[in-house]
Amino acid sequence: RPVEADRHFVARLTGRESAHQLVKQVEEQVGPIGLLVNNAATNPMTTQLQDLTEPYCQMMLEANLLGPLWLCQAAEPSLVAQRGSIINISSVRVCRPGPGTILYPVTKAALESLTVVLAMELGPRGVRVNAIRVGTVPGTAFMKDVLEKLPADTARRLMADILPSH
Repeated sequence: RPVEADRHFVARLTGRESAHQLVKQVEEQVGPIGLLVNNAATNPMTTQLQDLTEPYCQMMLEANLLGPLWLCQAAEPSLVAQRGSIINISSVRVCRPGPGTILYPVTKAALESLTVVLAMELGPRGVRVNAIRVGTVPGTAFMKDVLEKLPADTARRLMADILPSH
């Protein structure tokens, strides 16, 4: 019977060590990891080729590829012992890139390739590895340009209709 975790873990993954520390903390406080969902991503701005900087590229690689890689590596023993699953969240931008998104679809395509390789490596040891391509998810960031043009009360009502309430 699955046990519900009652803890929240927030981490800024800035390299292999921070991912391994997070997994260790989860395992110590909740138990072995049976499911790893790599859902974090970043695409903070539209960027053209000539605007790319090393810090921007490193940030994109850390969030969209290396963070998931290090989490998978750290959780591997638990996932194998639990015959668990890894789910990597990708993007439809892999197949439908747009202008100004030069690095985002590239990092998500790399995540999908990582998914295939991990499935070949971990599958025989009982771990399922899959990727899910998602499209745009409505939210305040997605709707920002539209919301800024509307009267405040109309924007609030629109967001209340779109976003689920807790």
